[in-house]
Amino acid sequence: MKNRIREYREARGWSQAELARAIGVQPAAISRYEKEDQRVNLPLLAKLAEALKVEPTTLISDEARPDVRMIAFANEQAAIWVDTQAFFPGGDITPSALRVKDDTMRPTLATGDIVIFDRLGDGRDHTYIVDGAGLWVFRNDDLLHVRRVLVDPLGGGYVVTADDPAYSTHRPPRPKLYAEGKVLWIIRQAH
Repeated sequence: MKNRIREYREARGWSQAELARAIGVQPAAISRYEKEDQRVNLPLLAKLAEALKVEPTTLISDEARPDVRMIAFANEQAAIWVDTQAFFPGGDITPSALRVKDDTMRPTLATGDIVIFDRLGDGRDHTYIVDGAGLWVFRNDDLLHVRRVLVDPLGGGYVVTADDPAYSTHRPPRPKLYAEGKVLWIIRQAH
């Protein structure tokens, strides 16, 4: 991917060593990034942009610029940068992120994993009417949780369950089940 790291580093009057120190890498890595010998991933692009006080997309040349945007976490004051064309090609979605903070969905999800979910909903306070099986994000009071939704073979409707068998299964009584959004991607953290 073509980039403009050198241009913005020099505009700040920084050496490669100063930029390397600012983002916690070796100076040789900055040289490789600038020569495009080593690929710059999105988390690194965000660190470089923060150090150079520019938007991440500014560091990518116009001819190679993907649709990179910030997705805010729904359950904390944080955000991640995501190439939306790679994650959601042609999709009309309103993405949000959620960091998993419990073990109810083990082994599918672990504490620290990140899920990207669509918050588009049906226009009623960011809620979705569940339209099929899959992983969904639900709100319980002010807490967000990921749960698996299955079609109830016994009586129609849905079954909401955690993947960890230690947690109970729930059969909602109403015909419509509302959720905050449907899980689109899982970003696993090193455990």
